Amino acid sequence: KKECTAKGSIHNPVVGMKYRLDGRWAKDAQRNTWTFVFKSSELTFDASKEGFVRYLSSEVKGIGQKIAEVIYEKYGANAFETLESNPIQVANDIPGISLERATEISTYLKKEAGLRDLRKRMYAIGLTNWQINTIIQKYGKEAEKVLREDCFKLTEIKGLGFKRVSSIADMLEIPKDDPGRMRAAVMYAIDAIMEDGHTCILGHEIISKAQELL
Repeated sequence: KKECTAKGSIHNPVVGMKYRLDGRWAKDAQRNTWTFVFKSSELTFDASKEGFVRYLSSEVKGIGQKIAEVIYEKYGANAFETLESNPIQVANDIPGISLERATEISTYLKKEAGLRDLRKRMYAIGLTNWQINTIIQKYGKEAEKVLREDCFKLTEIKGLGFKRVSSIADMLEIPKDDPGRMRAAVMYAIDAIMEDGHTCILGHEIISKAQELL
């Protein structure tokens, strides 16, 4: 229960929710203090009333603060589990929530659970927190398929240029002569030459630049 400082990135953090952080302790020798530096985070869904209400009313469409409070008062610590697994009970117990709405909430929470598992697998590959959240925001559950089948499609995302995506491809053990990698290298080479102000590009210049990247 001792307070400490943690340093890292959490996707859409909610005050009052509990998170599991994986990382290491680092000591500041000058200040003689310790900071927990984490590389990954996971929402545990073990929350205070405040955290539950904030999460549900901000993340789940159509659920306001008052209904979220009623749900928590009814189910307490089992609120998330009940919402996810038993929409019929929720519809019967909570005024203002129809069976259709309760089913939508259940589906949303199950989808989020799937994304948590996807994030774990992406961390295992070696991706950073920012990369994972950016890729999932773009492709959702299709993110893993994109990574495995068309990794260099990630260059569509701002901030993920060829060099960064190439590093991700290396983590996935994608061959250097992969057609997708070569195509992306050529496109990157054209963009780089154009940024230098050229309006006419010779073919051998593109090939030479692409070969450097590969």
